[in-house]
Amino acid sequence: MSPLLEALGTGPDTAALASGYLRAVGFGFPFALGFVALRGFLEGHGHARPIMYIAIGGVGLNVFLNDALIFGHYGLPQLGMIGSGYATSVVYFALFVAGAALVGGAYREERIFAALRRIDFKIVGELFRLGWPISVTLGFEIGLFSVTTLLMGRFGDAVLAGHQVALQSASTAFMVPLGVSIATGVHTAELQGHLRAIGVELIGGRYLDDVRLESSRTARGDRLTLLELASALQADEPSLVDVTALIERSPTLSFEVMRWVNSAFIGLKHQVDDLRRAVGLLGPGRITQVVSLLLARDFADRPTELYRVALVRARMAETIAASLGEPRQAYYITGLFSMLEALLETPLEKVLAQLPLTDEVTAALMHHDGKVGRVLQVTKLYEHSVFDDPAVMSFDPGLLSSAYLDAVMFADGVLEAVTADQHADA
Repeated sequence: MSPLLEALGTGPDTAALASGYLRAVGFGFPFALGFVALRGFLEGHGHARPIMYIAIGGVGLNVFLNDALIFGHYGLPQLGMIGSGYATSVVYFALFVAGAALVGGAYREERIFAALRRIDFKIVGELFRLGWPISVTLGFEIGLFSVTTLLMGRFGDAVLAGHQVALQSASTAFMVPLGVSIATGVHTAELQGHLRAIGVELIGGRYLDDVRLESSRTARGDRLTLLELASALQADEPSLVDVTALIERSPTLSFEVMRWVNSAFIGLKHQVDDLRRAVGLLGPGRITQVVSLLLARDFADRPTELYRVALVRARMAETIAASLGEPRQAYYITGLFSMLEALLETPLEKVLAQLPLTDEVTAALMHHDGKVGRVLQVTKLYEHSVFDDPAVMSFDPGLLSSAYLDAVMFADGVLEAVTADQHADA
C-alpha cells in the first residue's frame, strides 16, 4: 500500500503509518461485515433501538482502546497510529459478538444461526442479483470521497488531516437523512404486511407499483394457460376452435371453466356439459369474463388490490375504446396485463415473451405506444388523480368519470364473485 500512496503524493512517513493502520484494522473487517448484516436484520424487523445502544457502546469502547493503545495507557503498549487500527478491530469484534447475542436471544425460535449450516444457494443468488447494483453504486459513492482523500496527500499532512475532519463531519450530517430513508422503507413494508395479516384488502398508494422482481420466476402451467387464453381473446374475431384447444390443454382449467359456465354469475338457463358447446354459447365476451374471474382467484396469493387495479384499467380502457369506435378486446387485455409485473413479481419483458400478444399490445404495455398505449396511459394517470395531464385532458371528463366508476363497480363484482365461490368451496 505504501508505494501506491507515495505515488499519489503522500509523504513516506504518512504512507507507512497508513499501511500499518490498514493491516491492523484488516483483522476486524470480517466482523464489521457480520455486524452490518446483523444490523440490517434488526432494522428490517423494526428493532433499530437495541442496535443503536450497541453502537453507542462501541463508540465508548473505541475511545477507551484508542487512548490505551495509541498512548500506552492502562499498562498496554504504546503503538501509535497502528494501535488505533488494532483498537478498531477489537471494537468490530465486540460489536459483532453483541449483535449476534442480541439476535440469537431475541429471535431464538427462528434459529437464525442454525440455518447458516445449510446454505441455500438459490436465495444467495437472488440476494446477489439484488445486491450487486447497490454495491456498485455505494462503491462509486465511497470511492469518490476516498480518491479525493488520497489526492489530498499531495498538499501535506496538515491539509490531509483537515480534509479528513471535514469529511467525517459531512458523513455525520448525512446519517440523519439516511436513517429516515431506511426507516421509511422498513415502516412501509412492515405496515403493508401487518394490514394484510389482519385481512385489510383495500391498500392504496404508489408503494404497490414498486415491484419486487424475481428474474428467475416463471408463471406456472395453469396460470400461463390462462394468460395465453386471455391473449387469444384479444383478436377482433377470436377463433373458438383455438380458444377451446387452449382450455382443453389443462384438465383443471377445463373443469373450472365448466363450473363457471354453469354458475349463477354467468346465468345460463340450461345446464351445459360439453366444453365446445359451452365455448360456442358463451362467445368471446363472456369467456373473457370467465378468464378474468379465474385469474382473480389464481392470483389470490398476491394483494387483492393489485388485481383490482388491473380489472379497473381493463374495463376503463375497454369503455374508452368503445367511445372511440375501436375494437375493445386489445384495450381490455392491455389494461388487464398492465399489472402482470407486480402480480407475477417478474420483469414484464420476460412475462410478455411467454405470451402470444400482438405487436400493438406489446408496444402499449412496454412503452405506451400507439392508440392502445395512449389509452392505457390515461387510465393510469386517472387512477392517480392526475387530471391536468394533456393526455387526460384530451378526453371528455364526463366520459372518463363514468368509465372509471363503471370500471370500479365491474372490478368489485368480479372479486365479490371470486370471494363467494371460495366461501362455497370452504
